[in-house]
Amino acid sequence: MKKILIIILCLALSLSFTACDMVTEDEDMSNISDLRNYMLVGNSDNYYVEMYGGLREAPLLIDGTVGKMQPYMKLKVLAKSGVESDYTYHIGINEKEYEGNLTKEYTSGCYSVIIEVSELDPEYVLKITCDGKEEEITMKTLVTADMMTWSEARKCAETELASDIEKMCSEDKDYEMYVKFIEGEVGSKQFFWYVSFMSGDKLIAVLIDPATGKVIAKRC
Repeated sequence: MKKILIIILCLALSLSFTACDMVTEDEDMSNISDLRNYMLVGNSDNYYVEMYGGLREAPLLIDGTVGKMQPYMKLKVLAKSGVESDYTYHIGINEKEYEGNLTKEYTSGCYSVIIEVSELDPEYVLKITCDGKEEEITMKTLVTADMMTWSEARKCAETELASDIEKMCSEDKDYEMYVKFIEGEVGSKQFFWYVSFMSGDKLIAVLIDPATGKVIAKRC
């Protein structure tokens, strides 16, 4: 189990309540280039779906500095049949309808699309169509009020990695952060807060259990 968690931690950089929490002015967004603070999931006999996002730098560059931030949402669909085909989606968000084709991700085997939305409700119905067959899947939020918030996860990471962050800053004052609510593996139902600090070729990070606040693994 420990080996699997460490692998998740190393790979996370290459990935990935009432209304879903939005960032408020009093929360510390300094140095954060990518904030993934919500995730909704749905499951059926044919599909496993995720909808996640938040705010991130556009374009997203690992250069030690934070550029202009913008909201984003990614819809990710795993077709359990494994059949490659044309998959289309339809979903209503904030009184606006979104629909179109899903693009195959060859690294994950999933189909996905990125939509620019700034706020989500805790539940949605997604329609997926393939070969003329339409299916409705209900997605519900995973980030609940009794879990550690992204801001608390950041503070936990800063405490756990305090000496490493201090060393990083002494060598290079420019660094940026990723704070993400992630799934260990698609469909695994294991979820974590992943918080990383990057500067040049340096990367330090922690994986945190959102329910207990316990640090599960770290990379220094």
